Amino acid sequence: MERCRALRASDLEMMVLTAELAVSLADRLGAVAVDDPAAADLQARAWAELGNARRVADDFAGAESALTRAMENAGHGSGDPLLLARLMDLTASLYKDQRRFDEARRLLDLVYAIYEREGDTNGTARTLISMGISVGYAFEIEESIHLLTRGIALLDGTRDPKLMTIAIHNLIWCLVEYGRPAQAHQIFLQSKVLFIRYAGPLEIVKSTWLEGRIAAGIGDDARAELKFLEARARLDEAHLSYEVALVSLDLAALWLKAGRTAEIRELIDQTIAIFKTRKIRREALGMLLVLRDALRQERATAELLRTVASDLLRLEESPVPKSMARS
Repeated sequence: MERCRALRASDLEMMVLTAELAVSLADRLGAVAVDDPAAADLQARAWAELGNARRVADDFAGAESALTRAMENAGHGSGDPLLLARLMDLTASLYKDQRRFDEARRLLDLVYAIYEREGDTNGTARTLISMGISVGYAFEIEESIHLLTRGIALLDGTRDPKLMTIAIHNLIWCLVEYGRPAQAHQIFLQSKVLFIRYAGPLEIVKSTWLEGRIAAGIGDDARAELKFLEARARLDEAHLSYEVALVSLDLAALWLKAGRTAEIRELIDQTIAIFKTRKIRREALGMLLVLRDALRQERATAELLRTVASDLLRLEESPVPKSMARS
């Protein structure tokens, strides 16, 4: 199970296979687990690890099946409240990925109560961060900032620097969304070493995008354009079509202020071509086509760009880049 967690950042296929091996080994205990609470707990943990591995690999049906099996095994176990909290936390992460935000929040409220009662400060911090990300998915940005700030204050970053990196990235993103780019800029500068050390290659690219959004927010348009173009090119290389569209809209908003409508039309045409090639959802393509028509008729506004961006975010998954949002 430890090996499975270590593989998450480098090899998703091997991560799932390793979790399956853990389940196979734990299940060899067979019927013994019915009369041995510790064995049943071990089986529950193994199945939970498989469920989380499948979730990270985007096999949501397989993840739900494995997490259900984990809960069944836990029912024969010791009744350890921290194990129950772990299973509910992982299930909440699955619900977030499935856009079942209300169900995720209800589970996380229970997880938070358990960690508080058991005096597990780091568990409490992790739950607050997860809650913050979850309400961010539902575009409750002010509440997301509040929960993330509380979680970061409690989290021991030396024990979980990766989670600290994710939490700070989400907080900065939400601050920009909430119209507080100067504060976001200050936190970003203070956290840049953390991103370099603990963010993966794709997360670094998305941090470049975030730099562009901060720069645009504080009025440094030249730097914002540079960062948006860099992020867009690298996101396209990674075939992250929604992210390409979203950073294109950020760039378009920047160019609209400068009256560079011809360049915006070319940019949106390129993005539409990407969507058509990669067979992206029809609703998303339709939004870009509406925007293109508005540009051709010189009726495009900053408000229209924001509306299209918000609608694409709701279709895609969350206001935070996905790879930075997963727990």
